[in-house]
Amino acid sequence: MARVHGGNARIYLNQYDLSGRANGFDLNINTPSVNVTAFSDVAEEYVQGNNQHGWDASVQSFIDYTSGDIDTIINALLADNDLGHALGLYTNGSAAGSRGYEGVGGLEREGIVVPRDGVGQLRFDMKGAGAQMVGRAMKLNEGTVLTGTSTQTGQNHMTATDGDLIISVARITAVTGTGSITIRVQESTDNASSDAYGTVLTHAAMTAVGENVKTVTAASMPGPWFRTIITAFSSFTNVTLRHAIAIVPNG
Repeated sequence: MARVHGGNARIYLNQYDLSGRANGFDLNINTPSVNVTAFSDVAEEYVQGNNQHGWDASVQSFIDYTSGDIDTIINALLADNDLGHALGLYTNGSAAGSRGYEGVGGLEREGIVVPRDGVGQLRFDMKGAGAQMVGRAMKLNEGTVLTGTSTQTGQNHMTATDGDLIISVARITAVTGTGSITIRVQESTDNASSDAYGTVLTHAAMTAVGENVKTVTAASMPGPWFRTIITAFSSFTNVTLRHAIAIVPNG
């Protein structure tokens, strides 16, 4: 039975890598149930909610008031009332192929704890919003420096079935120069051994540091192999990309 050491975890919020400050996270995935108990039932009866999976997460970190560090980041994201922030939680390291969860939602609260004889800590909570829920994720690449159009290495994740939601999270963490880049996700059943890669979705062109989330509902059974394609690259000298996909069953 495999074991996962917590020290290998990585945490990403939008384009920010919080792993250098964070030291713990909790993720809860919920499927609500409805009480349908009738008078003559001998015990309570429930039915599972349909397409109503929800999630919430808490992240613990050390306070750092340096400009541009975690306190500044969380304060700004908390204030913008945006329900489209992308949170990535990975338990087994920072390399391409690492597995974890990706979810889209809003920051709900921030808390500061400063014990007299301890280290000051910052905690923030997030909650999923809308149809962009949370799913098992895999990094298709990790901090890849791009200088033009390219085809990235395929990664063996999992097969999506009809009705599953596929979430693609593209995070541009650094750029040199100005320009635009277009990112596409492709899939294959066998890493193109006999089944050629086909397009799953294409992101809108990205022009700056930031994140972009794109979703599509699976109409067949894509995967389990997925890869990143840079279909257009204009004017930038280079772009650093972190890209992942997640699959939400019955999304």
